[in-house]
Formats: sequence, structure tokens, C-alpha cells
Amino acid sequence: MIGLHLATALVVSFWRDWIRVIRGLSTSVTQWRIQTVDQRLARLIIMATIPVGVAGIALDKPFRTTLGRPVPTAIFLALNGIVLLITEQLRRGGTGWGGGVQEPPPWRGRSSGLRTSCRTSGSRG
Repeated sequence: MIGLHLATALVVSFWRDWIRVIRGLSTSVTQWRIQTVDQRLARLIIMATIPVGVAGIALDKPFRTTLGRPVPTAIFLALNGIVLLITEQLRRGGTGWGGGVQEPPPWRGRSSGLRTSCRTSGSRG
């Protein structure tokens, strides 16, 4: 039930992106080449889904038996959180926990990026 609500929220929130991806997939299939970013994204999504699906089918039982217990699940989630923190720091150009210039979140518009750049350049306002 939670998965259904999550899928509905993702479709509703990102419907414009889904339309771009579907349009990119259809044009890349009909033209037999990749010319735009949307076409490339659609092909990469399909290519990334195939190995994950095969791994999910092959490792279904081991994942259920291992991650069905609380301690391995907690360890897995903690390690996953650490990996996400490190990769986000690297993505922002930082070398550690405090380095690099902070970028605005991707869901904010351009105006927030302008405010951030004004603040980092030393001006007040």
C-alpha cells in the first residue's frame, strides 16, 4: 500500500519529467539514434533497470531472509546513509565534512541561487 502511494506521489510531483522521458524514449526508438538529453536519459533508465531487475530476481530469497531481521537492516540503512552523505559532499565539490561551496537544492528556482551567490560574494542583502 505504501508503494502505491509513493508511486502516485512520484507521478503527480514529476509528471512533466515523466512526459519528457516518455517522449524522449519514443523519439529515440523511432529515430534509432540519441540526439537530446531526454532521449539519453530514457535509454539510461532502461539500461539501469535491467541489471537491477536481474539482481532482484536472483537475490530475492537471500535479501528477504537477511534484511527481514532488524540488526542487518539497521546496519544496511546506516551504511547507506553514510554513502549518501559522502557522495553528496563529493558532488558539491567538498573534500570533507565542511568544504566546498553550498549549492541550493535542485527543487529551488533560479532566484534562490542568485541570493546564494550574492551572499557568498560578500554583499549583504
